[in-house]
Amino acid sequence: MTPMFGNSDELSRSNEKPPIADVFDTHQEKFLSRVRSTRYQIALMGFFGFFLNYAMRINLSVALVDMVKDEISGSDDDINQNCPVNLPNSSKLDDGTFEWSSSQQAKVLGAFYYGYLTIQIPAGYVASQLGAKHLYGLAVLATGVFTLLTPSVSYLGVRYLIALRILEGITQAVTYPAFQRLIGRWAPKSELTIFSALTGSGAVFGNMAIQPLVGYLCTLDLLDGWPLGFYVTGVLVIIWYVAWLFLAYDSPDQHPRISENEMNYIRARSQVDQKQHAIPWKGILTSVPIWALAVAFFSTNFVNYGIMSCLPQYLSKVLNFDIEANGFLSSLPWLCCFVASLLSSSLTDFLRSRRYVTTTSIRKVNHLIATILPGLLLVLAGYAGCN
Repeated sequence: MTPMFGNSDELSRSNEKPPIADVFDTHQEKFLSRVRSTRYQIALMGFFGFFLNYAMRINLSVALVDMVKDEISGSDDDINQNCPVNLPNSSKLDDGTFEWSSSQQAKVLGAFYYGYLTIQIPAGYVASQLGAKHLYGLAVLATGVFTLLTPSVSYLGVRYLIALRILEGITQAVTYPAFQRLIGRWAPKSELTIFSALTGSGAVFGNMAIQPLVGYLCTLDLLDGWPLGFYVTGVLVIIWYVAWLFLAYDSPDQHPRISENEMNYIRARSQVDQKQHAIPWKGILTSVPIWALAVAFFSTNFVNYGIMSCLPQYLSKVLNFDIEANGFLSSLPWLCCFVASLLSSSLTDFLRSRRYVTTTSIRKVNHLIATILPGLLLVLAGYAGCN
C-alpha cells in the first residue's frame, strides 16, 4: 500500500512502517519546503494579482448602489412590501450622486464583459511571444490606473464610464491566458491542481473581501464615500506591481534566486513542450470535447457573474438592505467558494495521486458541483426574502 506521507520510494524499500511522529514530521517538512519555494512565491503573487483583478471588477457593483439616486415614483408598487424600507438593517432611500436609469446602470455593469470577451484568445498567443510576466503585470497595472480614474470619469457622464469599463475588460482579458502560461512553466505536474487553485482562489478572495469593504467605505463622509473603494484598490495595484517586477519571472531558468534543487525538481516534473508548434485551429474548432468545455465554462461563468453583478442590486433595490449589510451578504457566497476551492483542490490531488479516481472523472464531478449547486441556490435566493 502506498504510504500517505513521505518519500514513497524510500518507504517501500523498508518492511517496517515509520513511527507516526516521523511521518508527520516528514509531511510538515515537505509542506514548509513547498511554501518557502520560489515557485510558490510566483503562485502567491498570482493570488494577489487575481485578488486585485476581481476587486477592481466587482467594486462597482456595490458602489453603484450608493452612486445612483433611487428611482421613486411614490406608488406602493415601487417598494417591496415584504421588506419595507423602515425595517431595521434595511436601507434608507438616500440620495446618490448620479441620476442614471436602471437601463443605464445595467449597461455600466455589463460594459466590462463586452471588453473582456474580445481578446482572450489572441492574448494567449501574445503571452507566448512577449513573455507572460510583463503581459500579466502590465494588464493588472493598466486596470488599476483605469480604476483610479473611475470616480472622475463618472462625473463626465455615463457614456464615458461605460467606455472606461470596456477598457478595463480588455486589459483584464489577457490576465488568465498570460498566467496560465506561467503555471505551465512553474507548476510541476503533481502540484498542478493545488498551484492553480491557490492562484485562482485569489479571485474568489477578492470578491469576498472587497464587497464588505466597499460597503463600509460608502458609509463614510470622506469624498462622498463611494470613490474610496476605487482609490484603495488602485493604490494597492501599484504596490503589487512593484513587487511583481522584482519577484516574478517567466520561467525557472530566468529566475536569479531559485535554488538548484528546486530547479531540478521542476525540470524533472515539467510538462512544458519547449518546441514551437503551429496552432491546430481546425482540430480545435471541430473538437467535441473543446466545445463541451466551452459550454460548461459558459454555464459556470453565467452563474458566477450573475452573482457578482446582480446580487448587490437585488439586495438593495428589491430587499432594501443598507449598503453595509449589502456588502456583507454579497461576500458570503465567495467566502464559501474560497474555502471550498482550497479544500477540494487538495482532495482532488490526493484522490488522483492514490489513483482512486481518474483525472477526467474527478474534474467532471467538480465542475458539475460548481455549476449546478450555485445555480440552484441563486434561484432560491429569489425566494429567501429579507430575513
